[in-house]
Amino acid sequence: MGMFFEAGETKLRPGLYQRYENPSGLALAGANNGYVAAVVQGSWGELGKVTTLNTEAEVLETFGKDGTTQILNEAFAGGAKTIYAVRMGSGGTKGTGRLQDTGTPTAADAIEITLKCEGNRVLEFTVRDMLGDATQKEFLITEGNVVLEKITFPASDSGEVDALMEAAVGAKYFFMQKVASYSGTGKLAITAKTAFTAGTNPTVNNENYSTAFSALEAFNWNTLIVDTEDTAVHSLAATYMNRMYQQGKLGMLVVSEPHTVAWDDRLSHARAFNNKNVVYLGTGWVDNLGKEYDGYLAAARLGGMVSAIPSNQNLTHAVITNAVTPLELLTNSQLENAIRNGMLALSVSSQGAVQIDAAVNTLNNPTDNEDEGWKKIKRCKIRNEMMTRISDTVEGLIGKLNNNADGQAFVQQTILSLLNVMVAEEKLASGPTVEIETVTGQAGDSAYFRIKAYDIDGLEKIYLTYEFSFNAA
Repeated sequence: MGMFFEAGETKLRPGLYQRYENPSGLALAGANNGYVAAVVQGSWGELGKVTTLNTEAEVLETFGKDGTTQILNEAFAGGAKTIYAVRMGSGGTKGTGRLQDTGTPTAADAIEITLKCEGNRVLEFTVRDMLGDATQKEFLITEGNVVLEKITFPASDSGEVDALMEAAVGAKYFFMQKVASYSGTGKLAITAKTAFTAGTNPTVNNENYSTAFSALEAFNWNTLIVDTEDTAVHSLAATYMNRMYQQGKLGMLVVSEPHTVAWDDRLSHARAFNNKNVVYLGTGWVDNLGKEYDGYLAAARLGGMVSAIPSNQNLTHAVITNAVTPLELLTNSQLENAIRNGMLALSVSSQGAVQIDAAVNTLNNPTDNEDEGWKKIKRCKIRNEMMTRISDTVEGLIGKLNNNADGQAFVQQTILSLLNVMVAEEKLASGPTVEIETVTGQAGDSAYFRIKAYDIDGLEKIYLTYEFSFNAA
């Protein structure tokens, strides 16, 4: 009978010894790009709830078109594929409306309608006969010329009130209840398009931002965007990002202020962050329709771009889609100062395209544990991706291996396999290593590993030397 041995072990007695291993290792975690977290204010949507959006059409359906919801469209325009959005605020009231019956001698209020969300979104309701079917009626919720919801119910000389209320159970946009004093015929009157009595929007303060940030903790995303240029909220969000980083959620906050803020003040605000987890966009642009993208709106577009770009690509000199001109034409000196102070600025290419001049974050004075690479978005994305993919892969081994040579070697080989995948993806230079450290505490249930890997920077500076000579011939 074969006895088991550990890797590297030599037995004393002659005999057959055996061990087993998984030659294919674990399934290695891949890169996840294009995920954006956003906090917005609007005239519609459940307060404090994280909603997953995958298309721009879902933005209108979920939050309406008012308030600051355009940042969601801009994030999609920047390349985001999924947005985790939270509508902030507290208080506010819901819109209401009433349907009447056809009672004689006068009509009576029969059904009270209450919209499901607080806010002043302008919606209308209609009761009409169904075209081509005299046995049915329709109740519609519309916004302008767009039908948002349609409820069909049987037409009759009595009982239409109850029939509509039954058919509308589980409706998306509204609740219905019978008016308490109603005792009429039960036949609903035809109602032309009628606006709801509008509700009021919730109020928003810094506490609401903190609550929204907390709601986003359960989700994994690449960038966080906010719907404000308030520097106090920016500071609050940066503190949140630092806390998330310590918890292993390795993303970036993207913020901006209007170009009307003094240039030196913007430089100072960017420099004050001094944070690899924060990107500060220093200026905006004008698009091909003459629309200005400035402040938080421009930051939302950039947030989508930062989230979406693979870490083996670079945002330096990336062109802003549909941008015609920057809101400010910066001098060479200003662009250099932007880099020194951790501000991401825009410049114009030799072909006249509006582009990101240097894809930097706000880190301008690295700590002893940070090298110069942490100043660049590209290199942060590679490093964050590497740590996240290793964590996602190795976490599944916790509690499933013995803390011996075999177990430690399996972890070591699993990590190295993932690093070599990233080498093949041209994110890391060749030759990464994973060493099992010999340190105090490398016993019991603890094991320590040292990972050495070198992320590949982008080619951003090309130096040309020309040699000219005069030839009289």
